[in-house]
Amino acid sequence: MSNSQHTWQPQAFRQVYNDGSMAPLSTTVNVNPRFDSKTEEYIILWNDVLMAFKKPLHVRNGDTAIPFLTDENFEFIHPLRIAAYPGIVLDVVIELPAIDTGEALRMMSSPGYSSISPTFSNYPYSPVSESKTCIIPPPPLSPTSPMAPMSPISSTSSTSPIPAMSSDPSWSQRQQSAPQDYGDGSVEPFWVDSPERGPQWTCGESISGGSTDDNTQSTNECYSEDRYVDKYENVLDQAERDIITNYNHGVAYFDGKDIPQNYIIAFEWFLRAATQGHTDAQDKLGCIYNNGMGIPRDYSKAVEWYQLAANQGYAKSQCNLGFMYESGFGVAQDYTKAIELYRKASKQGYATAQCNLGYMYENGKGVIKDYGYAMDWYLKATKRGHARAQCNIGYMYERGTGVTKDYSEAVDWYQKSAEQGFSSAQCNLGYMYENGKGVRANFTTAVKWYQKAADQGHARAQFNLGSMYKNGQGVPKDMAKAMEWWNKAARQGHSKAHRQLAKHSNSCPVS
Repeated sequence: MSNSQHTWQPQAFRQVYNDGSMAPLSTTVNVNPRFDSKTEEYIILWNDVLMAFKKPLHVRNGDTAIPFLTDENFEFIHPLRIAAYPGIVLDVVIELPAIDTGEALRMMSSPGYSSISPTFSNYPYSPVSESKTCIIPPPPLSPTSPMAPMSPISSTSSTSPIPAMSSDPSWSQRQQSAPQDYGDGSVEPFWVDSPERGPQWTCGESISGGSTDDNTQSTNECYSEDRYVDKYENVLDQAERDIITNYNHGVAYFDGKDIPQNYIIAFEWFLRAATQGHTDAQDKLGCIYNNGMGIPRDYSKAVEWYQLAANQGYAKSQCNLGFMYESGFGVAQDYTKAIELYRKASKQGYATAQCNLGYMYENGKGVIKDYGYAMDWYLKATKRGHARAQCNIGYMYERGTGVTKDYSEAVDWYQKSAEQGFSSAQCNLGYMYENGKGVRANFTTAVKWYQKAADQGHARAQFNLGSMYKNGQGVPKDMAKAMEWWNKAARQGHSKAHRQLAKHSNSCPVS
């Protein structure tokens, strides 16, 4: 029986690591089987697997390792081969080597260090798209007909661009108490003093342009800012492609969208790219150390990685490093140094740094207090759609800080910020609707905005929402729900929520 009389399918393989995790951005590789006339079965030559994958350990079908085929004496048949499994994607297992992070930092800090690809990290920062580094992934491989006679290996790309995600770390240590106290009455939907209005470090940018790094309130997330610029493909050498691949692998594991999230593996991939001079990978390592994600929190190491990227002119790291100096995390507190770094990033059009500068001027940190300059910097940031800056401007108009008090203008700015999902603006907007400031009083709309902020974990919105339930304002009166929301706020240290719980129930634990 001839080979041509048999129907066959290409054998599909995918790459996995020996710890059981899936390789990110993996391309499914099709290997054409060979027909063994003796056994009249299709087989896969091991040499064909070696052509497609780097240093494979073995091949698995699920949890079962596939052995090499043997003869009647159980000797391996040469050339080495395994059985084909038509219709099944087999796993090619490779090793994930560990990296000595201390040695990597020491190497990069040495006087003679230079990155493998020094030009790569110097792609210009664009103030239009906020793309500090052009991240160009390896191009997808085009599917090839399994009958192609030239090579037994064909590829089907399963790679898709990973969208950048925005994030904002927790600011509980920087939240300010409200300047007004509305007493200890049973209704305490008091003013929210924009607790997120201070400086912030950033771990992600919007892929679509416009700084939205502050627009969500999820904690401890650091996402990619992948940029796919096909026109640069032809000028990248293999070393640069390897850097990009390492970075994108880290993004995939950190993101956890298409594969199980694993911060430790993400850290290792980012470290590979970072030691090769990739500035965003260096910044991501700073974020990981700053948050203690998968590894112990270490502000000093975070500062080291931010410094490496900042020294290359990377705006996001300059801003992050500025925050470390402003807060005294991992370094001695130094407002002057923070201002210097914020200015460097702001000159590149980095909206978060512009917002931070506005905060420094508003509060006289490292500079003479100047509300005019504060407003100028906030406005610069809002040109990029920066939600926190929009909220801060709304706060200045609501309070009449450096501007004529204007509730309607405040509502407009809060609305812009709230519609981007910024929880402090949502809470503030709820307050304006509840109290009829700049808008017609509307308890239902107030509850809607409190709910949006409370669902993001905003403590004061949770407290205010509880008060609305207690008094039946915009919602049916429901003391159980009031206690539930006060409980959530109290768990975050909200003192008025604690008092309300103590006042209305001696048996409602705060866990």
